[in-house]
Amino acid sequence: MVLAEAASSATGGATERERRREAVYEACVTALESLVEEGVFGTARIRVAVFAVSDVEDPVREVEWIRRLNLPSRSRDVWADAVASRS
Repeated sequence: MVLAEAASSATGGATERERRREAVYEACVTALESLVEEGVFGTARIRVAVFAVSDVEDPVREVEWIRRLNLPSRSRDVWADAVASRS
C-alpha cells in the first residue's frame, strides 16, 4: 500500500485521476442504463446502445459496457461486428 501511494505521488496523482475517470465512466453508463430502461432509445430488440470513449482501448471494459446496455443477443452481435471490423 505504501509503495502504491509513493508511486501515485511520484506520478502526480495518476491513481486519483484514474479513479475519477472511472467514476465518470460509471456515471455515464449508469445514466445510459436509466435511459435505456425508460425506452428513450427504442425497444431492446431493435436498438443497440454503446458507450465509447475515444482514448480508451480496453475491449474487456467496452464489452462490459455493451453488455450492460443491451440484450445478450444484441451484445454478441455488436462484439462480433467490432472484432470483424478490426481484422
